[in-house]
Amino acid sequence: PGDITVNKGRDHHRFAMSGLFAGAGILGGCAIGATDEQGARVVRTGWAKKRSVYPEDVAATIYSALGIDWTKEITNTPSGRVFRYVEPQSGTNFLDVAEIAELFA
Repeated sequence: PGDITVNKGRDHHRFAMSGLFAGAGILGGCAIGATDEQGARVVRTGWAKKRSVYPEDVAATIYSALGIDWTKEITNTPSGRVFRYVEPQSGTNFLDVAEIAELFA
């Protein structure tokens, strides 16, 4: 999908992604969200946040399924730096990270 770019590529699926989840109480046989006909853009998010799913949302969902509190911060570390299971920041943007509850039965 998409036109040829100046670098002779197509920038496939730059704004959309897919993932496969199974086990741990995941609801089988469902799709969350939808893309346009070419799979290039999200046209329906299909979950509570009304935005595309971030990789951080996937991580939070996996931690939650494992029974791990992904919002926890560990402050007593050897480096003295705070450890977060899921960073709420990407580059200079703060993220509204959430579990993808729609995956569960």
